[in-house]
Formats: sequence, C-alpha cells, structure tokens
Amino acid sequence: FWCRHCHNEVMDTGCRDPKAAHQLDRFSVTRVVCGECSEEQSPRSDCRKCGHNFGNYFCQTCKFYDDDLSKGIFHCDGCGICRIGGRENFFHCANCGCCYAMQLRDNHK
Repeated sequence: FWCRHCHNEVMDTGCRDPKAAHQLDRFSVTRVVCGECSEEQSPRSDCRKCGHNFGNYFCQTCKFYDDDLSKGIFHCDGCGICRIGGRENFFHCANCGCCYAMQLRDNHK
C-alpha cells in the first residue's frame, strides 16, 4: 500500500474477514519500501538507495509524509502529533496539553 489511508480502506473498511480487519498504526512503522526501486529501509524523507523523495514534509516521530508544504505542517512535541496551519500561528499550552491559535495566547485560561 502506498499510504496508510489506502491500507486502512482495504484492511479495515473493505475487509471481508472481521478477524483480519485492522488499521495501520503509523507511529509503529519501522520499515518502508521505496516505490521506485523497492528498497526496504527505516522511515526517512528519501530513499537511501535511489534518492527518491518520499514527501516534501516528513516527520520522523509520526512517520507522516505530505507533499503540500502550503499547509504549514509542523510537529508539536507537546501534543505528540503533526498539525497544520504553521508553527508561528500556534502555541502549545502545557496546562491543557493542546495547541491554540496565537490570538488566544493572552486570553487562554
């Protein structure tokens, strides 16, 4: 499967055997296969063998790939996930354990 969404659609939603149905936990991914040269390797931004770029954005923590940099994707260590909207537009509240828009920085309680 080329992405976790394709995997999940087939192996969870479209699976005829309920015992075999499952979703991919991308945080647990330890190996990826290059679609260009079939090299199996640890998750990374590009293929160690042929140099093929797997995605313009890559997060080693989330094992998340995306080609659309206009989304402003960033990883928040406090939340433990990748978010969209640009790091400069958000702050992480350690009390709540969540990110909020910068406009709420002085008004957030």
